[in-house]
Amino acid sequence: MLLRMLPWRAREAIKSRKTKRYLGQALDALPPLEVATRDLRAEVHMMLGKNHLYRGLAALRTFFHHSGLSDRVGVMFHSDGTIRPRHRRLLEKHIHGAEFTRYPSKDPRVAEVFKNRPYCADYYRRGLSCQPKLVHIPVFARVDRVIQLDSDVAFWGRPDAIIDCVNGPEARPMYQIDHNKKNPDPGADVRQHFDELRHSLDSLRERSFEIKSYYFCSGIMLLPVRRFSFDIVEDYFRWHATECPAHTKRELHWFWDWTVEQTAYMLNFATWPDAIPLDAKYPTGDVPGGVCNHFLGMNYSKDSSLHRIRQTLRDIASKR
Repeated sequence: MLLRMLPWRAREAIKSRKTKRYLGQALDALPPLEVATRDLRAEVHMMLGKNHLYRGLAALRTFFHHSGLSDRVGVMFHSDGTIRPRHRRLLEKHIHGAEFTRYPSKDPRVAEVFKNRPYCADYYRRGLSCQPKLVHIPVFARVDRVIQLDSDVAFWGRPDAIIDCVNGPEARPMYQIDHNKKNPDPGADVRQHFDELRHSLDSLRERSFEIKSYYFCSGIMLLPVRRFSFDIVEDYFRWHATECPAHTKRELHWFWDWTVEQTAYMLNFATWPDAIPLDAKYPTGDVPGGVCNHFLGMNYSKDSSLHRIRQTLRDIASKR
């Protein structure tokens, strides 16, 4: 209870120290992970801050162990602005062959995205939501097939849906959803807002548009970056900044300032008829029985979660 009363950054720093205490030795017992750097079939992208280094490493270790994709799949880290040279050295020690981007980026390709897109530029420069992930993945991805993983994910078994996407003839879009909702219908107000968005945003009017689940989660995504539209993002950010009612921003989590990035992804995926949600084997929260967990919030730093992740890392080390 006392932890919840602290500012967010202080809470994250405390959880980071606990995560390092639980996982650091188990990670250090593993030899460096060699990931592909050429002839990539796909690429894992992960946004990291200084407080999430060890959980990000655990996510990658468990993913590549269970998927067996390290010889075909590369890794790219995106800083949230807090990664310093010592943090990068730690990541490079554990993951050989990874690429890195910086936030904010002065790369001309990023500047080109912002040309004639003032709302994208403004949200990015203010660091609103997870903007490095939203902007940098489509700009810097070396291949079309992107596997986006949040750092608070851990894998317990073979992720067949992801493997099939990597090995298949086409990069099919897939995304995680919250299967824990007792009522999958978000309510009339939410449906109405998204219907208004569809008809008011120029970038959506002439496109196929279907939201298969309103409880979209960008923690795990299979993203074909050549199909990603920054025009949709710009249109949505303009609406969010100028037309979204103040009470809607307060009451509906789709439109909170902290979730604009996730909703921008959701609108993109809604325009791809072949996009499908990942099934319940890819749950959000501390849900047993899946091939992975995207823990969310305080779930990752629970003793039971960290014990399980540490034991998984030890099992990986014992099998080498």
